[in-house]
Amino acid sequence: MLSVADKLNIFSAKERLPATGVELPVQLELRVMARHRFSPAVSVETARHGKCCAVNSVEKAAEQLLEWPEHGPEWRQAIAACADAMTGEMSAAEARSAFLDAAKAAGRLLPH
Repeated sequence: MLSVADKLNIFSAKERLPATGVELPVQLELRVMARHRFSPAVSVETARHGKCCAVNSVEKAAEQLLEWPEHGPEWRQAIAACADAMTGEMSAAEARSAFLDAAKAAGRLLPH
């Protein structure tokens, strides 16, 4: 079974979580031909405070997650869900749900 890093084609530094020893991607390069779209879009505050983004694909969700400094359990679940959706092991709708949970937990979810 591929790791999250393998699924996302991670080519840069990794961060090790002290309590678990799990390696998480810090940056990624997405090499995906088609976007895995979902609807409705999830509006979030970006890592640049005051800026917002309407996220409507698994790839964009992964990009946003990797920019956030908050890396709690919901974030880890969302990263894994995005990776699984990009490899066909999970639906885009399931990844959207995990991303929505991560955005709520990080205090980044915005009303439409």
